[in-house]
Parts: sequence; C-alpha cells; structure tokens
Amino acid sequence: MFYNVLLENELIKLRAVEPEDLDRLYAWENNPQLWAVGNTRQPYSFYMLKQYILNSDKDIYESHQLRLIIIGKATGKAVGTVDLFDFDIHNSRIALGLYIDAEFQGNGFATAALRLTEDYVFNFLKINQLYCHIAETNAASRTMFEKENYEVNGILKNWIKTAEGFDNIIVFQTVVVALLHIDSGDLIIVRFIHSLDEDMFRIGIRVKRKKREKVRNLLILMNGNKSGKNSLDSAADIDAAGGGQD
Repeated sequence: MFYNVLLENELIKLRAVEPEDLDRLYAWENNPQLWAVGNTRQPYSFYMLKQYILNSDKDIYESHQLRLIIIGKATGKAVGTVDLFDFDIHNSRIALGLYIDAEFQGNGFATAALRLTEDYVFNFLKINQLYCHIAETNAASRTMFEKENYEVNGILKNWIKTAEGFDNIIVFQTVVVALLHIDSGDLIIVRFIHSLDEDMFRIGIRVKRKKREKVRNLLILMNGNKSGKNSLDSAADIDAAGGGQD
C-alpha cells in the first residue's frame, strides 16, 4: 500500500514530542546502558526533560536538530525515537540517531523508521546526505544499515569508552544523486555508490514489480548509457537493493 501521509507507513508513524512522552523519555534518557553510545554523562531530571519538550517547537532550520517519536500503529504506543542533529544546511547533510526500546525490538520498527526518515530528509527537506555513527559491536544496527545500502566510509578507532574498554565507531553514509517520482507518487531514491573500480547507481527504496521496467528505463536515460550497466543491470537488482515489494 502507498501512503500519501508524510512520516507514516503501514507499521509506524513519526510524530513530534508531546508532554505525554515525559515518562517514557525519562526512562530512556536515564538508561545507563545507552549512555556509552551517546553523549550523556549524567541523569536527566523530569524538570529538564519537561523544559526540553516545551522548547521543542523550534524549526529544524533554527535549532539544527529534530526529535521524533516512533509510534507503533498496532498498539499506539511509543516504541522509540528518531533524532536528526548536526544539520549542516550549507553542506546539505544531517546526522541520524535511531533508538528502539528493547521491549519492541525485532518488529521491523527501526527499518520502517529509517525509511520514513529518508523520505522526510531527501524528499521534503531536500538534503543530499544522511549519515550515522554505529558502534562496531552493535551488530544489529550495522546489519540494518548495510541491508539498507548505506556505505561504510570510515572507522573511528577507540572512539567511545565502555565498561569493557574502548569501542570503534563505524561511519555509515548515504548520498543521493536523484529522486524519481513515478505514477502513484512512489518515491525512488537513487544513491551514489563509489568504489575503487567503478561508479554505480543503486536503488534505495522499495519498488513495485510492475513499475521496475519504468524505473530501469529512467535510470538508463539519467545515466546516459544504452545498456543500463552501472545504473541497473536487471530488475533483480531492484529486489536486492530495495526489497522490491508488491
């Protein structure tokens, strides 16, 4: 099903922080297990978080950051957060942080939130690049970003100190070279992947099977070659890169 509503799909919706989120935010922000992967060094009080919520009405262009609450549509419960921060308008990039409460992990909420966030960043804000820092030991997050075709562009050695010692940080990036809109409004994000031996385009968002040939032809025209090589070798490439759901 195609959703015309921004920040909503069949599984979740993303909304602004509300006063009703205070208890949940208090529990999340004061979880010491999460401090190692963030910049938190001390507990947050209810007062501090209440003031944060009251002052969260600033535009992202003014505050250079935005927090969204992830709501599971089946239950209506808050299951996590999306944080966009270090918004660099001049260089057209923004950092991403994703958190799913342990109680709700394993339900596809993180991937769904990432895809909605990409739509918002690339299609609405018209930003060129989304990037994130993932701890090398965070296998689940690394796997998700790899499956979503994010490119590893560096490792920050001994970047964060944990109870076990130091952990490396992996820098994941995705850079967009084009946004294609077809028929019903489906958004196709074309990512630019650079490797040592070739430059190639890769599809980053789901494409319905009946529209794959149209997307392939658009990419061939955009890339200026007759064979479609380096743009899209076959319809199967769309499946591998973006999930290709019916």
